[in-house]
Amino acid sequence: MKIKYGGFRVTTLALLVISLSASSQADCPADLNGDNTVNIDDVFTTLGLWGVCPDPCPPYCNGDLTEDCTVDVDDIFEILGEWGPCDEIYGVELAGNVLAEYPYFEYVRAFNEGSDVHVALDPSRFPEITGETCDVFIVEGKTYDEWNSNAALVDVTGTGPQEVTFTAGNIQSNTFPISGSSSLSSEAGIGIGKPYDVVLDMNRNAILDGGDYIDGYDPSEGIIKIHGMYVVHDITQAGPLSVTTIDYSGGSWLGQRTYFPTNIGSMGAIPLVVISHGNGHDYTWYDYLGEHLASYGYIVMSHQNETGPGIETASTTTLTNTDYIIGNQSTIGGGVLNGHIDVGRLVWIGHSRGGEGVARAYDRLVDQSYTPTNFTSEDIVLVSSIAPTDFLGTGNSTPHDVNYHLIYGSADGDVGGYPTNPIAQSFIIYERAEGWRAATYVQGADHNDFNCCGFNDFEGPAGTEIGRPEAQQVSKSTYLALIKHFVDGNAPAKEFLWRQNENLKPIGVASSTIYDREFKDSPASGQFVIDDFQSQPATTISSSSGAVSYDVSNIHEGIMYESDGSFTWSASDPMNGMTRARSSDPSSGVVFDYSSDSYLEFEIISSERDFTDDVYLSFRACQGTRHPNTVSYLGDHDFAVTLRDGTDTASSIHIGAYLGGIEEPYQRTGNGSGAGWQNEFETIRIRLTDFLTNGSGVNLADIEAVRFEFGPSYGSDEGRIALDDIVVSNDVSAPIPGSLSIRLITGAGDLIPPGIPITMTALISAANEELVPDTTMFHYRFNGEPYTTVPMTPQGNDQFEAVLPAAFCSDIVEFYFSAEGTESGVIYLPLGAPDDVFSPAIGEMAVVFEETFDTDPGWSTEGLWAFGHPTGGGGQYGGPDPTNGYTGSNVYGYNLNGDYENYLPERHLTSTAIDCTNLTDVHLKFWRWLGVEQPAYDHAYIRISTNGSIWATVWENTSEIADEAWTEIDIDISAYADNQPMVYLRWTMGTTDSSWQYCGWNIDDLRLTSFVCEDPP
Repeated sequence: MKIKYGGFRVTTLALLVISLSASSQADCPADLNGDNTVNIDDVFTTLGLWGVCPDPCPPYCNGDLTEDCTVDVDDIFEILGEWGPCDEIYGVELAGNVLAEYPYFEYVRAFNEGSDVHVALDPSRFPEITGETCDVFIVEGKTYDEWNSNAALVDVTGTGPQEVTFTAGNIQSNTFPISGSSSLSSEAGIGIGKPYDVVLDMNRNAILDGGDYIDGYDPSEGIIKIHGMYVVHDITQAGPLSVTTIDYSGGSWLGQRTYFPTNIGSMGAIPLVVISHGNGHDYTWYDYLGEHLASYGYIVMSHQNETGPGIETASTTTLTNTDYIIGNQSTIGGGVLNGHIDVGRLVWIGHSRGGEGVARAYDRLVDQSYTPTNFTSEDIVLVSSIAPTDFLGTGNSTPHDVNYHLIYGSADGDVGGYPTNPIAQSFIIYERAEGWRAATYVQGADHNDFNCCGFNDFEGPAGTEIGRPEAQQVSKSTYLALIKHFVDGNAPAKEFLWRQNENLKPIGVASSTIYDREFKDSPASGQFVIDDFQSQPATTISSSSGAVSYDVSNIHEGIMYESDGSFTWSASDPMNGMTRARSSDPSSGVVFDYSSDSYLEFEIISSERDFTDDVYLSFRACQGTRHPNTVSYLGDHDFAVTLRDGTDTASSIHIGAYLGGIEEPYQRTGNGSGAGWQNEFETIRIRLTDFLTNGSGVNLADIEAVRFEFGPSYGSDEGRIALDDIVVSNDVSAPIPGSLSIRLITGAGDLIPPGIPITMTALISAANEELVPDTTMFHYRFNGEPYTTVPMTPQGNDQFEAVLPAAFCSDIVEFYFSAEGTESGVIYLPLGAPDDVFSPAIGEMAVVFEETFDTDPGWSTEGLWAFGHPTGGGGQYGGPDPTNGYTGSNVYGYNLNGDYENYLPERHLTSTAIDCTNLTDVHLKFWRWLGVEQPAYDHAYIRISTNGSIWATVWENTSEIADEAWTEIDIDISAYADNQPMVYLRWTMGTTDSSWQYCGWNIDDLRLTSFVCEDPP
């Protein structure tokens, strides 16, 4: 099957050569029997002609397709390479939406469920369709191989294929609504968008064959298969998977809540999303997001975040918690996650200080100032910040080239974008991102709308507050689309990241909710940058060295830095409202204003004038905060974009044709006179072929200039506008993460029992490459001897088994794994092997002390501390006490009948002395049910002493805690308890302030564990 492509979709020519024009049929020399199809009959014909051509040769004989004067096996290969109908199949864009003005139609991929689908073909671009009648089929999306094995067309609209006739004239008269399209299924499992292909069956034989047109058949897309259209369900709603949530702790600053699909055991390795909360927030406050993402097939872990001291500690806890869950997946939740964390697809999301912390954590990985045990910077696929701070500034809090996203509320009363305080200007970090990046700016949302329980800090005009539930609808749908695209390569998800909200919005987001989207391709994506204002600072020359001409007024190019600390308009601060950079950052753009017809034109350098191998003209724009022109023309701003070719033929499109203009600044007051907050960029992408509509005559192969035209004749009467990132881009996506990887599913862990061979299973995934056969190896040694290398045994499903021989208490064991990929070469687990290896201790962690609290152990109590049966009382804030112990009826608790008091001094529960002589690696484990306000107000502690008088704190609350179930706690106390004859443990309630009472401490089933080893007899 052969295909021509007339829609200017850029692909890699991997399987078939794709023509970029709907030209006449090529000759079909491999069709030896003249039936217009290259098939098995032509193979048989070749066999009948087999042998040396008659002399003289040339002229070549029939069947000699390679023109070597012999009909042989080489000619068979030529036939196989031309297999299929001789007539071409034309690949074009067909599905889309009707527009009210030029270009009158937009080709899109994503349609919300229930939306009408239209099909259009412009006779000025495809004159051969004029007068033709065909059947339009909407069919289930097929892969290249599926089309080749079954080219039958089966319409799925419920009304059958639709007959249409194309006429001479314009695209408007050749646009057709598709009956039944609004009832198309959106069922995509855990994906976004059910795929469909759209076919114009020109010979009406219900088969995709020569002469037909198809939107969606593109064999060279590779790993990401792009279909003609996708019907998308309400992505604010939960996915199809049930979700399990577990709470646990690995020690200090390692409290974690993890959400995962309940049926994870059958799912293989899936991506991990890590959430790092902000200062004064709590890791339990992100259920809405964790449950949502887990229901679509992700593991989500939210963790305690040490934000109080600052961003460096916040970044450290992101790194250590990510390391912990990966390294302890065999034991967390009884091992339910074991082998199911795809370490090569990690996502970090941070809020507030945590939002800066995740950017800083990635910066530390890149700078190699922090080296995790279980992952590297290459495993981080995506970093996203929710309203991040910027304490550390230029050169420290930077996402580098990782895929980066920002979501932020215009009514944020904490990290509010204040012109006087760059620490509170979130977009600064976004502007530092050097790779693929996206931003979502939500009008009427505040700082704590993106968690469950932070106080309302809304600052904005009355009547514009959208509230927490609505903000979280935006957040859930944005994060789902973001992760589905950047982690899984989902094609329609990308359109929810760049199409303006007036053009495409998730079904569950209110029509009145306004949010601005930015999207920028990576510089490595093959785009041509016309001007990004990062070089050539003169306003008369672009960063691509083309000439810039203009008659707009007061033009200024420079760093997007609000310099005078006020949003009041001042001509001395031309970047007013630009909270996009510190003075030390390089992020630059251009600003200007106009009150009559004006233009700004960018010359295209001669080597880049051929736009036929590109898909979009893209740029971002915003209105200037509190400028008189903005104030007097308050509303979405419209202007025209014009392409002019080398013959001065031009074609213009109003950006408002696609339903959205440039949003006016959110009308928040303060920080100067007037109304209007920080500048709100939006990305505009115009398909280049839209400029060809209705025979415009412009030549995309010779574009001389891109012109922006403003004023009454082109849209809005007057305005103050900023422009940036003017590029010509391809329709490509960020690379799908994935190369050869080795993950240990079952194995030795940190301890192995003596005298028993250990069977280990590794998941060796080739991802987007191939595993070289017979290269999966297990390397081990004992006591420093040379390594023994043995092949691993295949078990199916990418699993390989290795056996470590029995070791004994006196042994030192070291081992590692290796495999070779066709692209990656030899890789190792651990990553740094053979220098960095697994070296588990020989022995086990045994319970050396246990107190079940079934009877009163007689510990010392103060205040309302008591032994007994909790009654489920209290819960003025947080939740109430439990009604039973974790096991049995009794616990030790602070006020078994209700909440702790206001103005409470420290009150202690102190154990009797515990003998830890000859014990090593001692851990304290117990079950906790605790309610306590955040530590700015109320406190809970765990302390330890080896003499009963000097106490060390080993745990304290770093945020609000409101347990609603028993939670197991594991604290490493070895630094204090190892080999000590008298160890005292103390739980402290208090101090507390004058308001907000919680249920306080409840503890049950306490154990001390220690490392022990005894060789078997």
